[in-house]
Amino acid sequence: MKKIVALLTGLVLLLTVSLSAVAEEEAHVWPFNDTGISLTVPEKWNQLQGMVYPMDIGEFSPNPKIACSVILYIPLSEEDRVLLAQVQNGGETTEEQTKQLTEILGNASELYSFFSIGNGKTFEDVQVLILKDDSPDNYVLNELGQTGDYRFYLMTPKTDSEGVTNSLAKFPENCKEEYIGLLTDVDAVKAAVTVQKPVSPGEDAVGTTLSFELNDFSGKSVTSEDLFAGRKITLVNLWASWCGPCAAEMPELEAIWQEYSAKGAGVIGICLDGYKEKCLADAKQVAAEAGVTYPMLASTQELETALNPIVEVYPTTVFVDEKGVIIGEPIRGVNTDAYRTILDEFLAQ
Repeated sequence: MKKIVALLTGLVLLLTVSLSAVAEEEAHVWPFNDTGISLTVPEKWNQLQGMVYPMDIGEFSPNPKIACSVILYIPLSEEDRVLLAQVQNGGETTEEQTKQLTEILGNASELYSFFSIGNGKTFEDVQVLILKDDSPDNYVLNELGQTGDYRFYLMTPKTDSEGVTNSLAKFPENCKEEYIGLLTDVDAVKAAVTVQKPVSPGEDAVGTTLSFELNDFSGKSVTSEDLFAGRKITLVNLWASWCGPCAAEMPELEAIWQEYSAKGAGVIGICLDGYKEKCLADAKQVAAEAGVTYPMLASTQELETALNPIVEVYPTTVFVDEKGVIIGEPIRGVNTDAYRTILDEFLAQ
């Protein structure tokens, strides 16, 4: 599925800092808030050669309600396990080891994809949006149940699909059979799932006010009041210096800024790890290479902490009115078509 594959590269470092939490987690239930699915983790997953990693992907589009969560499989050799244990125990890594970690996590492959689809629609109704130009023949789809106007699904790649074949070619020998076994153990996963109406972590943010005083990338102090005043709506893009998808969408955000600025809309970017010297230097280079002219700001650690309930995936984008009040739920991940739709609808009011 292209949306998942596109996110994997940009999430490599996020996975690195999160692996210890997954490895040490003793709770046996993984809640996927985006899709309203909870999974009781099978006991045998604790004895895998590789590693399974849970992750909420978020909505494909703000309307209709379509959300995805995934469980990735990360193949590990014995050498990989030693390195990960070192990281999980708080040990420092060399530049070469950091590169090795990136390669390890870059081999993460689709295992199970969960979907919640609202508004009374079925997977078949929206599969073009979900799969893009990928073929449904590459996947096995299972319906998990229904709550209200939401339907829930589990999708796995077929073991003979091109994606699985390509993944296996990169796996160490000890993980190939294990990965195939997990792909075909769908009944155990279905039996371990419960469903309920999805709850977005960003829902509570709607109606709250985004207020800050930050330095822009030139070092000038600016306030949210100054940036939002006189703009009917402002797109606020929350990103991180290491995030590949964040950098990839910047040219399109720049195009939106050039197109919509004259219509009364604003665009700003806030680098949430910009309070760190090295991260800020990297962020400035990323923005410069993307040709960004819209305001770019460096976050404080306090603002990053305050926005943590909203930001689960980089990038995350919110929209505010001229007083800084957040309008609509946050959009997590890259979805520039949705940005334009929201801007057009709000400006037309």
